[in-house]
Amino acid sequence: MPTLALPDQRAILISVADYVTDVLGDNDFVSLPFDRAEAILQITKNQSLCYIQFPSEECPELTRPLLWNYGAWSSSIERYRKSKERSERERVARWIADENVRRIKKAVLRLGLITDTQAQMLAYRMLINPEKHKTISALNVTLITKESEL
Repeated sequence: MPTLALPDQRAILISVADYVTDVLGDNDFVSLPFDRAEAILQITKNQSLCYIQFPSEECPELTRPLLWNYGAWSSSIERYRKSKERSERERVARWIADENVRRIKKAVLRLGLITDTQAQMLAYRMLINPEKHKTISALNVTLITKESEL
């Protein structure tokens, strides 16, 4: 669609695709006034060409709508999703490690002659050193490996 001059209205008529390309330039996203964002959303329905991100409770720092290059938005969402999944896996791994350290520490304390702090440090070292796993077994400690065992 060619750009059309509308001199009576002191405006121009341009396709949404051209407008989005011009406004974004080399950027992945730019902020827009609400009225333009809503107009673009009505035409594109947030599919293939661009994505309009409005301020929401999930993103309180956003005060104006963002016009995203659709590919960049999709990649950003995928990175965010993977980051959340990785964080959850790491959090569960920490919980499991903490529980295993607690179990080993409890077994070490049963042997006596060692403080709680020393038992904690010893338990951690035993857990991270694969050569010490025989010692852990000798203490009759069952280590957990899954979240469901917590």
